[in-house]
Amino acid sequence: MLGEPFKKARNVIQVLEDNGYEAYFVGGSVRDYLLDVPVGDIDIATNAKPDEMLSLFERTVPVGIEHGTVLILDGDHEFEVTTYRVEGEYDDFRRPDSVEFVRDITLDLSRRDFTINAMAMNLDGDIIDPYGGQEHLLQKEIHTVGQPKDRFTEDALRMLRAVRFASQLNFEIAHDVNDAIIEYGPLINHVAVERIQVELFKMFKGVGLKQGLHSLNSTQLYKSLPVFKEEHSLLTRLNETVKNPIPFENVMIATLTLLSQEHDLNNWVKAYKLSNKLKKESLHLLNCYDEYRRNGINETLVYQLTADYFGHFVELVFIIDQVSIDASELTTLFEQLPIRTRSDLAVTGHDIMSMFPNEKRGPWIGEYLSNIEQLVLQSKLINNRTEIERQVKRWKEQESN
Repeated sequence: MLGEPFKKARNVIQVLEDNGYEAYFVGGSVRDYLLDVPVGDIDIATNAKPDEMLSLFERTVPVGIEHGTVLILDGDHEFEVTTYRVEGEYDDFRRPDSVEFVRDITLDLSRRDFTINAMAMNLDGDIIDPYGGQEHLLQKEIHTVGQPKDRFTEDALRMLRAVRFASQLNFEIAHDVNDAIIEYGPLINHVAVERIQVELFKMFKGVGLKQGLHSLNSTQLYKSLPVFKEEHSLLTRLNETVKNPIPFENVMIATLTLLSQEHDLNNWVKAYKLSNKLKKESLHLLNCYDEYRRNGINETLVYQLTADYFGHFVELVFIIDQVSIDASELTTLFEQLPIRTRSDLAVTGHDIMSMFPNEKRGPWIGEYLSNIEQLVLQSKLINNRTEIERQVKRWKEQESN
């Protein structure tokens, strides 16, 4: 009997089988089960057509019904169940022009990208493996289902997915697959950069990142990727510098920016259409790293970082400088700060204005607050309204003189 998370889907599969249909677990969940690693999302394939699934289950969402996918809600769980299908031509190197529903699981598996993802499993754990996926798992190799040329001209992103799986699983890419990526790599320029971004992020998080970077080089696929194709030496610096997976996306972007000699953060944001949130986080890390390089670990650094970024910062410094910083050291220093955010100051911008009612508003207020902030952080000024007011008036007198 299969354990979690497969048993959560037992009822869905049982209903399909009780009504005369087949139903199997497919894709990455089967691969990860066989590798004995944590299983992510559960995908199910069936020979029941979408309208037949809709009639069998009370709670459904037709999320991709034109492609045969129905979301089935069962208790607190939900599962994407897709009708066996074969696909037509791929004119845009991304999606098929048409799909045809079929009743044979082997035909359905034939449309998948790699053999290790082209296996099916029933509730008893029996495996259907028409393309040698289990053998390739043992060999730790990435092979396509059928000819690599056919798979890559259907969906060009599959070439980057091969590199990503090399990193995620610490596998090698088979020679014929590697050669095909060299030949067809430029087709990835037809792929939306948002899809490329997702695969690159997954590659950098892989336990076999060194293998992934090696594969990115051996396939020459980097020559067709944004930024990398304009700065070939960047991949060499990555290979020399990055030793371990990078779990945080903001650390990835900060690392790439620091290692790049020709592209700044804005170039990366534009090239990969990164979110404003990721841009802001990456810029914050870069600014904090600059403070660290200039002044080392001090009160200003931990105050600027804030506790939320300690782990990210430690990761970045280790990657770039090969220096291990104890996050507890940052935490101790942070806890000893007289203030932890500007809102902890005993005065506000409004308070400063009230001290000088005849003065016009302007940038000077923010400058005063910044100066007060630094003096309080360095324990050169007590965080007390009376003391701060006395200091501010001294500054004003000095300016007047």
